[in-house]
Amino acid sequence: MSAAQLPRGTETILLAEDDGHLLRAARRILEKQGYRLLMATDGVHALETFRAHETEVALVVTDMVMPPMGGRQLFGALRAEGKTVPVLFTSGYSAGVMGEVIDAYGAVPFPGKPWTVEELLLKVRQVLDAG
Repeated sequence: MSAAQLPRGTETILLAEDDGHLLRAARRILEKQGYRLLMATDGVHALETFRAHETEVALVVTDMVMPPMGGRQLFGALRAEGKTVPVLFTSGYSAGVMGEVIDAYGAVPFPGKPWTVEELLLKVRQVLDAG
């Protein structure tokens, strides 16, 4: 797929990732395609950021495992507060391990890390369009 064919958007995405390189890479990729990014380095910061920008956030993309609060706990906290924002999990763990957790939580699976530019943009657009 050529760069011109990659999906674009204008929505606000909250990205929670504790790997600084991946956080910056995803930010560059998504902002280049028109998205607005809010960033957090762990689930606690992501939850605080979501609460401060709730009306703006169209999608939460979160790593599954981050200290002190990972994506599973972030997802649980959002749902416990009655928030229905779509959540997309990322992980370096195998699909089998991720699948059980994703099924239990009802979140959206994501290609494992490291993801490609095309995988990131296609999955984000798919989830946003489904919502």
